[in-house]
Amino acid sequence: MSAITLLGTPAEIVIYGTQYWVVWVSYFIVMPFAAYVFIPVFYQLQLTSVFEVSALYAVVTFYILLRAIYNIRKANVAPTTFEVELFA
Repeated sequence: MSAITLLGTPAEIVIYGTQYWVVWVSYFIVMPFAAYVFIPVFYQLQLTSVFEVSALYAVVTFYILLRAIYNIRKANVAPTTFEVELFA
């Protein structure tokens, strides 16, 4: 729990009312979910933060994009001038 949470929670309740309890209820749902779903995935990938996961997926996505562009260009190669002159 951060200092911003400790200072901001009373102000949030004063301004918006007691609906803030929904946030606290959601903590009890989200924390076990994160502990049993995300943490094992991070552990198996030997990663320490979400930023490393996003960087890993960015690299994989970039590789797939480049590979798709390469395959499309390879399939749609137009004959160059040199090739046309050879077979003319």
